[in-house]
Amino acid sequence: MDWFDSFIKVINLKPRYLLGLCLVGIILLLAPVQLTQLLGIDKFLVRFKGLIAVITVFAFVFFLVQSFQGPRIRYVNWRYQKKVIKELSFLSSREREIFAYCLKNNQKSIILRVDDPVARALEDKGLLTKPEGWGDIRQWPWSIPQFVWDHILRKGIPGLR
Repeated sequence: MDWFDSFIKVINLKPRYLLGLCLVGIILLLAPVQLTQLLGIDKFLVRFKGLIAVITVFAFVFFLVQSFQGPRIRYVNWRYQKKVIKELSFLSSREREIFAYCLKNNQKSIILRVDDPVARALEDKGLLTKPEGWGDIRQWPWSIPQFVWDHILRKGIPGLR
């Protein structure tokens, strides 16, 4: 299992390290014989050329996979945030009161009951978050996510004076 753990660590490397590993493999595989003899790695390369080639190919493949994963995650987050921000246009008067209170006091958090129906509705819309394990049933801290707070400060809430 030790080799499997090492393999998992390698595929979880950041893309820049995988690209570096791939480039080192390519350089080793394509190095001229005179240079490998000068460096004293010619016998090593002859013996392990196949392994170096396999590692180079795997590093390149994992580099490609991880490189395309980052933009996809950013796109999914952007779509989620856009959907949540759109919910600000459809707030009830009680939901607007919570945001008005937070804006008036310049605070991202508000203390409400843990089972407050309005806070729960805002949580379902993604406009409030509730940390786990803090407070009690009568006093629970609810927070406005940072991207929502930034949007409210920049553009305000429709229908809120």
